[in-house]
Amino acid sequence: IGAGPIGVLAAQASNAAGAAKTIITDISEERVALAAGIGLDAVLTGDVDIISRISGLLPRGRADVIIDAAGTKSVSTQLTDLANPRGRIVIVALYKEQAPVGLRRLSYKEIEMLGSCTYSYPDFYSVLEMIKSGRIKTKPLITDIVGLKDAIAFIESERAKPGTMKVLINPQSGTD
Repeated sequence: IGAGPIGVLAAQASNAAGAAKTIITDISEERVALAAGIGLDAVLTGDVDIISRISGLLPRGRADVIIDAAGTKSVSTQLTDLANPRGRIVIVALYKEQAPVGLRRLSYKEIEMLGSCTYSYPDFYSVLEMIKSGRIKTKPLITDIVGLKDAIAFIESERAKPGTMKVLINPQSGTD
């Protein structure tokens, strides 16, 4: 859930690791289009609940693994509904505030919930291999490259723009 840079990379890594079916969702048309453009099954959820948009696309109507890269209350309240019994929910988003989670469903459905903020060296090596082999595409995520001198002004101006994914700062460009 969440087709920002982290979500798109996580979805690609899931595919590369052999997931039977990977669906990525977002409320942004631009991000859904980008995800679809690199070969992901992408679904625009808008203001509709996620389950009604994706249940028909999954074998049992729910997901075995959910990666939350959105970090919003509207997502947190749906996580345990989206998961199959004995499923797994991985939180990679950094929530800005406390968010409700259906703990009763978590218990009844025996769902495993994990937080994830950093990675191990073996994780980095396997992901780098996936990028090198082309199984993970990173170039489409780079929406802009700016010089060091213009970086702060550019980033502040781009924060509210839909479709911005990753802005790279080139320290060799735009310096005096």
